Amino acid sequence: LGLAPVLWWLERQIQKLWALFLAGIALHCLLDTLTGGIMWAWPISGDLINLITVPATQSHWLLSFLVHWTFLAELAISAVAGALLWRARLRG
Repeated sequence: LGLAPVLWWLERQIQKLWALFLAGIALHCLLDTLTGGIMWAWPISGDLINLITVPATQSHWLLSFLVHWTFLAELAISAVAGALLWRARLRG
């Protein structure tokens, strides 16, 4: 939000690139909040905030994440991004 006034003065193409970059950062933070945890109140508080706790159902913690439904959400977001990139490349 602090960059919004600066972005107002940039050229339209650069504005789009910065908006996509910042949207990517926001999406990354939101996805990390789902299961990984983010310190949203830092430096006031060092508490990790996560919405869903992935139970240890497999022999290795990584496997537990890979079979959890939240991983499907991340795959879906990646698939949509890939499809949009593919469509943009086809248009030239």
